[in-house]
Amino acid sequence: MTKESLTKSVKTNNEPLPANAEEAKKIDEIKNILKQLPLKDSEQQEKLDKWANELYKILFTYDRSLKKLTVTQTDEYLEKLDKLLRKLECEIDKLPFEIQDLLLDPDTLCREYFYIFSDTNTIAKSRYLIEHAKAKNKDKKKGNEKGNKENPFNNYLSDRLAFIYYDLTGKTPAREIDGVSYIPKGKYFLFVEAIFKLGKIKASAEDHVRKSSKKFKETLMELIQQK
Repeated sequence: MTKESLTKSVKTNNEPLPANAEEAKKIDEIKNILKQLPLKDSEQQEKLDKWANELYKILFTYDRSLKKLTVTQTDEYLEKLDKLLRKLECEIDKLPFEIQDLLLDPDTLCREYFYIFSDTNTIAKSRYLIEHAKAKNKDKKKGNEKGNKENPFNNYLSDRLAFIYYDLTGKTPAREIDGVSYIPKGKYFLFVEAIFKLGKIKASAEDHVRKSSKKFKETLMELIQQK
């Protein structure tokens, strides 16, 4: 191999991967992290693909610099969503009964926190979550008045990680501390830490494990009480 061809080869090897190849590489890295979880079902390739793709979008395509929405802005978005759902509900009412039954069947739903409400339909569940979000939004004023500096992107990501962990393992995300060294431990902590590291997030994984696991349990209890 000549010096010229060797130089050319080195340059080629150092060139950045095409966008689609870089994306595939990152998604594979996320999948490898997900596979380290104590999966409740070994045949979960579809779920792994789904969550790996979602986490890729969150980590590498979302704008992390976005500031928190004001209480008023949040209310406006929720009202807009509510109107869209009401419009959808009216349109569904015009469809043949067989189609309505198929659309509103709980078995066809996207399973987020909705999975508890097995006896209500898609629209009712969505409307409930809007009302729940409106109530939570009122509490934001207190946090804003105190000058809350929390990063909304990191909070959103850790909340999603809590649900992903639950969905894949069937276990409630929890904060665990070593009784001797007082160092955080546990599968959920390692999961959050690995995702934060991959996404180059400088926030404390331990803090977000504590907050997201607490929020998940509170949300779960609220939904169970509303059942």
